[in-house]
Amino acid sequence: MDSNQGTDPTTADQNNTAGANDTNLKDGEILPGLSYQDLLNKDLIELMGSTDMPEAQKNEQYEKMLATIKSRVLGQLVKKMTEDQFNRFQKALQEKNEAEVNTIIEETKIDVPKLYAEEAILYKLQMVSLMRQKDQNTKEE
Repeated sequence: MDSNQGTDPTTADQNNTAGANDTNLKDGEILPGLSYQDLLNKDLIELMGSTDMPEAQKNEQYEKMLATIKSRVLGQLVKKMTEDQFNRFQKALQEKNEAEVNTIIEETKIDVPKLYAEEAILYKLQMVSLMRQKDQNTKEE
């Protein structure tokens, strides 16, 4: 909703990704050793160096990732809704009225596929940053 109070956890740490301001970055890198192209084109599990993970565990991770991204997208949509839209949206969700849900989303004039892409990229960057920080902390111990 426009009058949303509090801090949105999906945006609060978007500027706090580890290494984002690293002065040792080569041209085209977003993190040391990670290019913008890699971030856009590579799978998150590959970026995290977990390609040898069993297939069942990969699927579980993908489900968790998608749920997180969906939650972030929903949070962004709700922030853009008027109070009336939000109330109608809640009611439509409770009634499982997909047509009304879609109508309300269209009313927000948000490019939902673009929002999914943005949130997925942010999520990938945050996860890679966290994994690198964890690896760095492990090496220091």
